[in-house]
Amino acid sequence: MKLLFALATAALLAPAADRVTLLYDSHGAPGLATGWGYSAYIEYRGKRILFDTGDSRAALAANAKALGVDLAKLDAVVVSHDDPDHYAGLDAVLAVNPRVPVYVPDMDSGAFATGMMNHIYRAIQTALPGQHIVDAPSGALYIRVRDAQDILPGVRLISLPFDSGQRREQSLVLDTEAGGVLIAGCSHPGIVELVRAAGPKVRTAAGGFHLTTTGEADVRKTVEALRQAGIQKVYPAHCTGRFATDELRRTFGAGFGMAAAGGAIPLDTLNAPPTSAPQPKRPPLGR
Repeated sequence: MKLLFALATAALLAPAADRVTLLYDSHGAPGLATGWGYSAYIEYRGKRILFDTGDSRAALAANAKALGVDLAKLDAVVVSHDDPDHYAGLDAVLAVNPRVPVYVPDMDSGAFATGMMNHIYRAIQTALPGQHIVDAPSGALYIRVRDAQDILPGVRLISLPFDSGQRREQSLVLDTEAGGVLIAGCSHPGIVELVRAAGPKVRTAAGGFHLTTTGEADVRKTVEALRQAGIQKVYPAHCTGRFATDELRRTFGAGFGMAAAGGAIPLDTLNAPPTSAPQPKRPPLGR
């Protein structure tokens, strides 16, 4: 009995494994909400980060509960860009964690306001680049990111322009012992450009690669450019596209992992073959 108690106590006190769990995507494990959006939950070096929040407050909250993710314990939230399928679930976080720092792209124009909820927009527009601001309705801390910025030990953001420079998208980079891990929301600036901006030590790319409407010849060029850039493992999701997903699988072989809601990337075993979500639903057309 004492041995069992000791083992149970050790398990409770043991640090959580470093990993990335996909909370929301267009397909996923049975019982999870799915849709056209993206959200990844990151556990790294004792910190908890939510990267994007999907397109639904209810869906994010339901999936977080089903997967045992406590949104009230998040240390940071990162919003990649101003498309609602990446930020619309944010209220589910602020409802239980109103003071969590929320990192948003810093843009010169009001483009970021076209879809964002009013209370978020007011905070962004009145903040100076890189400065914290408390917004009255939620009390959340919004931090604007213009270029590269470290947000936690071993965790940094990169930000690149797109849409003729009118908008920006930020991606998250985890600097692990097995190489950097890039997590992209939609890769509007280009997945290869994001990998290059993340630095030469990045070995894993995950998230939306934005190749759904890209021609087959250009998809092949992009996949080959990723390989030549040093990428060894890929976890495509969201807006990657069906043809691009198949091409990534063919090119990276054992380094390919299907990222579906409920699936995880074990950061402490990146040298092992990728794992995928169990029996994901068939992706919709265009995936």
